[in-house]
Amino acid sequence: MQAVVIGIIAAVIGLGIGYFTWGAQSSQAAKDVAAAKAQLEEVRKAAEREGQLATKIQAAEAKLKESQEALKTETEQAKKLETVLAKQKKK
Repeated sequence: MQAVVIGIIAAVIGLGIGYFTWGAQSSQAAKDVAAAKAQLEEVRKAAEREGQLATKIQAAEAKLKESQEALKTETEQAKKLETVLAKQKKK
């Protein structure tokens, strides 16, 4: 009879320790999941910012190309005018 009582007490103690250990692991897992979700959100925001920056860079590159083409056109026109003026001065 005494062995049965000791067995039951040992089982209850074992189950209690197991429950608390499992609870601690479960709590740590919940913390890990929350940290992973926060990190995922941070990565998503960084990707969004990167996309916005890429769009701004593309717009700036397009503007630069447009400005370069306008400068080239202006330079060509200035050369033509200089040529015409030079011809008129020779006359």
